[in-house]
Amino acid sequence: MVKIGKNDKSKMVAAPLTVGELLYRTRQKKGIDLLEAEAKTLIRAKYLEALEQSKFYQLPLPVYTYGFVQTYASYLGLGAKKVLSQFKEEYGLASRLSLSSLAYQSKLEKRSIVVTGKLLWSVLASVAVLCLVGYLGYQVLGFSGLPNLTIDYPPNQATLHSGSVTVRGSTDPGDSVVIGQQAIPVDGSGNFSAAVTLNPGVQTLMVEAVSLTGKTREVTRVVTVSQSSTISLNTMKGKND
Repeated sequence: MVKIGKNDKSKMVAAPLTVGELLYRTRQKKGIDLLEAEAKTLIRAKYLEALEQSKFYQLPLPVYTYGFVQTYASYLGLGAKKVLSQFKEEYGLASRLSLSSLAYQSKLEKRSIVVTGKLLWSVLASVAVLCLVGYLGYQVLGFSGLPNLTIDYPPNQATLHSGSVTVRGSTDPGDSVVIGQQAIPVDGSGNFSAAVTLNPGVQTLMVEAVSLTGKTREVTRVVTVSQSSTISLNTMKGKND
């Protein structure tokens, strides 16, 4: 309300309602809550609330928002075309003001940033410190964490047509690998390979990696052997043997 004084007399002039205020007051007057409106219009309550509060930044693209306005206005018994026309004016004005504000802020930021030698060295020093902290953190985590262990072959639940299978995989360089309580050679890159002979039927292969700090990680593979053989374990000299 705007108060206008003239000759010691005052009268009140009502300011026009925004679309959001009109939608909100109409809904309240009809005693409808947002969840009920959502169910009837099939528009999510958060978008209805954003329309009522003129929070344009919480609304989807204009092509969808305009449809929401028409549907909501019709549901509330308002003139959909007239309401949409006013909403487009308000939306357009808000968009222009927002763009102007962003442009002005960008100019201020460009004017306020002056790169000096001292600032440059400060930035470089900060980056160097962050890199050092990150590297040390990585080393600490790597040293104190569990070892990595990947089994490339055989896959889990595999069916083997031979009693002999070559177990291949990798771990962290310097770690050791154990299969069936027997140590398996690991090369400088952390790769290992070992030949295992299994009895027919369902068998479980247990592979364990042991880090330099004594931490262990175990991976199992359940396989089915369809051909009879004698259980034994022979390490391979090379990965391709």
